[in-house]
Amino acid sequence: MKQTFLVVYFILISLSSNFVYAEDKIVFVDSSRIINTSLAGQSITEQLKILNKKNIENFTKKENDLKKEETKLLAQKNVLDEEQYINKVNNFKSKVEQYNNDKKKATAAFNKKKYEAQKTLLTILQKTLSEYSEKNSIALIISKENVIIGKKQLDITELVIEDLNSSIKE
Repeated sequence: MKQTFLVVYFILISLSSNFVYAEDKIVFVDSSRIINTSLAGQSITEQLKILNKKNIENFTKKENDLKKEETKLLAQKNVLDEEQYINKVNNFKSKVEQYNNDKKKATAAFNKKKYEAQKTLLTILQKTLSEYSEKNSIALIISKENVIIGKKQLDITELVIEDLNSSIKE
């Protein structure tokens, strides 16, 4: 009994004396703020807004034209003979179907362009964070969304934005 007590006592003392004296630096960044406020992020956002606005204007114009054509077609229903009316209705339906297909394609192309632009920006951001961590001996960079409480001194968002802006200018 005395021997097991001594063994447990020595094990506990040896374990408690092995304190880890780590000087690993841990910081956090607000990645969504970096994406929204960096020059590259703002440029991408502006380009996507312009493209989306053009698409909306284009499809709104086409939609208005189709509505006018539909109104005109409905007004001719009693004037045209049945065969001509059916041909015009079928023609109109094919135009509406083409409009819907074009709209789907434009939306898919816009979403793909947005995804590719964000992917490129995130790749550049990852490279910038990697270089920053090597240069400043940082062991771990955590996203601010995953931090509950942290000192403001550990938030390197502004520094990363500056580095990202300068690396993109180059």
